[in-house]
Amino acid sequence: MKRLLINNKAKKDLFVKSGNRCAFPDCQQELLVNGNTFLGEIVHIESYSPAGPRYNPTNSVNEIFNISNLILLCPNHHRIIDASPEIYTIEKLKRFKEGNESIFENKPRKFELKKAEINFELNHQELLDLWQENELNDDEEFWQKLFCSNPAILSHILINPIIKVDDKSYLGGKSFDNKGGNIIDFLFKQKQNSDAILIEIKTPKTRLLGQKYRGNSYSISSDISGSIVQLLNYKNEFQRNYYALTDGSENGLKSFHPKCLLIAGSREMEEMDDNQNRSFGIFRNSLKDVEIITYDELYEKIKDVYDIFKKNDNNV
Repeated sequence: MKRLLINNKAKKDLFVKSGNRCAFPDCQQELLVNGNTFLGEIVHIESYSPAGPRYNPTNSVNEIFNISNLILLCPNHHRIIDASPEIYTIEKLKRFKEGNESIFENKPRKFELKKAEINFELNHQELLDLWQENELNDDEEFWQKLFCSNPAILSHILINPIIKVDDKSYLGGKSFDNKGGNIIDFLFKQKQNSDAILIEIKTPKTRLLGQKYRGNSYSISSDISGSIVQLLNYKNEFQRNYYALTDGSENGLKSFHPKCLLIAGSREMEEMDDNQNRSFGIFRNSLKDVEIITYDELYEKIKDVYDIFKKNDNNV
């Protein structure tokens, strides 16, 4: 099912009205960090999909995509509200939105959209064009090189600012004859506490779901389940070999509670119906040690950044 898009003016207006802050009470996380990393996620209060949280079948398309039905959140609180829609109801989220926007209604803007520049090696339009041209590209090395030359792409999907440490990084696991070993695609660290972030990438064509199981439930694909186990193994090896791996290193990398991130597949490419979307969402939200981001979600996030901050827009 192809996703409908929020228009550019609504994105810009929402960012300005929200004061560059997460609307969840007492969070107030700044969403444009260091002038070049945008962490915000635009969330529908009432879902546009029957499989989504807080779906209202009586809404028209215009009502669903109106700015009054959009709230700006940090990634952490986006996951929290969608995982517990019975707690975070439509009425409660509307109060969150109104409360946050009222704070900034009469305050001067402390940020300027035109001055925000995201440091991609390619400019945003070139990056979006290249991505669209290669959305069916099943060559993992292509995506490895794209993320390697544009690490800012990955910085927009986590709640805290991150710093790239290495790519194709060895994490241990070699045998006595110096064979084997575990190589993670990307190794980042959180800027605040230097805790490690392990990122493994697959391709947009990696299958997310397997066969229909029972009723309206679908199993997860073997590619995804295998990738999750692979990432957890990498995390285990990194923690076991931490001191040997970091001995003499000046990168300041820590191992408090390493985060694991898997980038794989595309819900849009799989043309998931409501039941498939629900099965994938339930599975993903149940994971506590690995976060899954799909390529279409990552593309959408980059496009949001471009739409909000692009220059020479009459809507600014």
